[in-house]
Amino acid sequence: MTLVLRYAARSDRGLVRSNNEDSVYAGARLLALADGMGGHAAGEVASQLMIAALAHLDDDEPGEDLLGKLEAATREGNASIADQVEDEPELDGMGTTLTAILFAGKRMGLVHIGDSRAYMLRDGSLTQITRDDTFVQSLVDEGRITAEQAHTHPQRSLIMRALT
Repeated sequence: MTLVLRYAARSDRGLVRSNNEDSVYAGARLLALADGMGGHAAGEVASQLMIAALAHLDDDEPGEDLLGKLEAATREGNASIADQVEDEPELDGMGTTLTAILFAGKRMGLVHIGDSRAYMLRDGSLTQITRDDTFVQSLVDEGRITAEQAHTHPQRSLIMRALT
């Protein structure tokens, strides 16, 4: 049995920024979201570099090692970000989150860094399948605050892992 997917990709800059730092990719084998960060330091550049490093995964059947392919492409994207900062030091501080899913037949591999979530919709029920790499999520995991308290915590947007 093969996975049947229905997908769409859309990004909105929101109400705070004048530019959109997100980059998305939606194809037959690959779905990816990179949420750039860094504001003045060009988060949109980091997210575009990451998606560019992953996009080739959609071209051919990925074979058996889905996670290995995702890991290699993610490392390539992270190296591209570092190279760009080396070439343009004023971009120091830019980075991106990443959530990407690679499909092959009935199998899927997922890479997740940061707080861009992935959800699964099955039988009308939506389930979060990633864990946020945030300071507040670590407080929830340690039992220091509840999930409800996390929604209003002043540091709820502090990311602990990102690609830079």
